[in-house]
Amino acid sequence: MKFNWGHGIVLVLVLFGLWIGTMVYLTTQHPIDLVTENYYDTEESYQERQLRSERASQLIEKIEIKQEEGSLAIQFPSNLKPEAIVGSVTFYNPRDKKLDFEVALQNGSLSQRIDISSIAHGKWTIKIDLPGDQGYYFEETLFL
Repeated sequence: MKFNWGHGIVLVLVLFGLWIGTMVYLTTQHPIDLVTENYYDTEESYQERQLRSERASQLIEKIEIKQEEGSLAIQFPSNLKPEAIVGSVTFYNPRDKKLDFEVALQNGSLSQRIDISSIAHGKWTIKIDLPGDQGYYFEETLFL
């Protein structure tokens, strides 16, 4: 039997089908994680978070995050009342949601120190959420 153009077309179609099948199999084996488990609930509060973010960007003094040896220093503006420092700091790792964690802020202190010596190295998004009537929201990406 001689190899002709008809055999070539069938061979190309079979190889293409195998390649597509392999790609479908590989993509179904990769886990797909949402940024948050309750995505739709978070989306409903998006406008409120945007208003608090704008309010934080209009502060005369900005919220400062500094990386020091084994810790993260957060300095709040001096014009904020220390009793208004109630909220949390969320550490979000885009690589693996299992690494995400949240730390409550210490009430009454304009400077906070968080131990980061045991967290994984890489890209982290630090989200500071100060709820309330005049709440603030601040977000910064760091490589820890």
